[in-house]
Formats: sequence, C-alpha cells, structure tokens
Amino acid sequence: FYFARYEEVRQEIHFELEAEGGRYLPQRSRKLGRGLSEYILTTQQTVLIRSAAQMTEFLQRHNLGASGRPALSWCGAPVMIRGRAIGVMAVQSYERENAYDEDHLEVLRIVAAQAAVALENARLFAGEQEQLRQLTFLHSIARIAISTRNTEDMLAEIAREIEKNFGYEHIGIGLLDYEAKLVEWKAEAGTSPIRLADHKGGRKSSLDAGLIGRVTRSGKAVLVAEASGDYFSGMFEHSRSGACLPIVYAEQMFGVLN
Repeated sequence: FYFARYEEVRQEIHFELEAEGGRYLPQRSRKLGRGLSEYILTTQQTVLIRSAAQMTEFLQRHNLGASGRPALSWCGAPVMIRGRAIGVMAVQSYERENAYDEDHLEVLRIVAAQAAVALENARLFAGEQEQLRQLTFLHSIARIAISTRNTEDMLAEIAREIEKNFGYEHIGIGLLDYEAKLVEWKAEAGTSPIRLADHKGGRKSSLDAGLIGRVTRSGKAVLVAEASGDYFSGMFEHSRSGACLPIVYAEQMFGVLN
C-alpha cells in the first residue's frame, strides 16, 4: 500500500505513506516518470490490474514503464481536490494474481475520496492558523510603534518581534542618509548571535551596495533565493539568500528592512 503526493513545482512524486510486508517504509521521492502513478495523475481514473500478463499489456498499451518491483496485482485511485489529482492511493501484491477485484477498487476509491477531504480540511486549517499568526504579528508591530517613544528602541523591538515570529538568521532595519549616501543600521536581530556580534552599534552601508542599492534605486522589494558575493555587499557577504524591502511613508522611502 502507498499514498503518493504529486509535487508540481519540483515535478516529483513524494511517497508520504508506504507499507510493505506489515512494516512502514521510510518516506521517499522520485522524479515524475511514466509509471502507473503518473497515469492516474494524468487521466484521473482508477486502475485495476489483475495479473502479470494484464500488467504487461496495460503498460505497453499506454506507453508506460515499470517503476520498481513488478507487481502481480495492482489497484489504484486518484486523490482529487477541487478537480485536480494531487496524489495516488494504491495497493499491490507481489505474491499472487487476482488479489483485487472491482469491490476492492470501489473501497479504495472511497478511501481516496475521504483522504482528499481530510487533506483539504488540514490545508484550510493551516491557512487559518497562518492568517491568525500574521494578524497577531501585525498587531504586535502596531502596539510597539504606538507605545514606544524612542525611535531606536522601537526599531530594536520590531526587529526582535520579526525574529521571534519568523526565525530569520539576520534581520536589519536601516535608515537612509541620502546626503552621505549611506544606510545606518539602527536595529539588528536574528538567530545567529555570533555573526551579529561584530556588527552591533551604528553599522553603516553604502546606498549603492548589492541588494540595498537595487532597492534604493527602484523603490521595490528584492528577493534573492540563492546567490553570493556582491549581492550581499554591505550586509553579510557570506549569506546565500535574502530579501530587502523599502520602508516607505507618505510616498517617501526613508529606510530598508532586510
């Protein structure tokens, strides 16, 4: 038995739950190919194969390839959410033919439908929890901004609140000095105190440097998923990913958050 989920972005099939011979197997993934699971994902149809000969004929007829150990009996159904096949649920026998019939297929179809409902409910619940977390975070930021009179204390608290909620390795809030063409970092936080130790207290960066320069020139947020070197000039040069956002009030940019 297995339940496999389709990872569209990575073009992979991830085996979330798999059991064989009375024991659970470790989770695994493989690239999308031309197997029975892919056939069900594409056609959104159930499949019942009763024998080795029928298996061979089915694979040849649909131009499919065998994936893993060949089964003598195979029964599979799509897991459907909002008209899309997001996964496959299947049972297979390596020891005997005619292990499954139409009744088994119908039971598997019903179980797959119930699994789809459970997965969708879990997704909706997770979405609600994430929305609640975001609203709580925004409320905390608003409270800090309203109740803290000293600007540097306020920015330091906001940086710590971002760290607490998102766990980034480094957060920096800087104010722009256009005359000197510098960013003066007023607050820093993060989960890497060793990295931050050398950068406490009035650190400054050039307005033309790396991500900061791109943001100050364009006035738009910049995200770098994977890079090194000049991208992070003026920040932490050993970083491998990061984001830099403009801080804007009344259509004027007066700082950056990275």
